[in-house]
Amino acid sequence: MAGVIWLASSDLGAMSHQSRIIGPILAALGFSPETIVKIIVFIRKNAHMGEYALFAVLAWRGWHARPVLWRRTAWRWWPDALAPLGFAVAWASLDEFHQSFVPSRTASVGDVCWDTAGALIGLTVLWLWHRGGGKVQAPSFKPQERSEEGKFGNEASAAL
Repeated sequence: MAGVIWLASSDLGAMSHQSRIIGPILAALGFSPETIVKIIVFIRKNAHMGEYALFAVLAWRGWHARPVLWRRTAWRWWPDALAPLGFAVAWASLDEFHQSFVPSRTASVGDVCWDTAGALIGLTVLWLWHRGGGKVQAPSFKPQERSEEGKFGNEASAAL
C-alpha cells in the first residue's frame, strides 16, 4: 500500500492527468468547468482519506501481527492504535515532502490532515469491529462427533 501511495504522489497522480479522464466525462454530462474542478477535488480528497484508512488498517495488522477481520478480539484504542496511526501520519508527511520535489504536484499540510483523518476513520472502523471483545470466534475445524446411526444410516452400514 505504501508503494501505491508513493507512486500516486508522483507525476502520475497529478490533477492534470486525472482531469483528462474525469473532466470530459463530466463535461459530457453537462457540468460547468467550475463544478468539474470541485467534483475532481472532492474525489481526490476522499481518495486521500480512503487510501490512508486502508493504510492504517494494514499498519495495524502489521504492528499486531494478526489478521484484521479473522477473529474479534478486544483491544484498547490508544495503546493499540497509536503506533499504526503514528506510522500513517509519518508516511503522509513523507509523501507530501516527496510531492514538493515533483514539478506537477504541490505539498500541502491540508493533505496530511486529510490523510490523518482517513487513518483515524480506518482505525475507528476496525476498533468498532473488534469491540465485540471476542464474542465472535474463528470457525472450528474439529470434526463434529456423530452417533453411529448418523454416520451412514443403518441400512448403508448393513450393506457394507
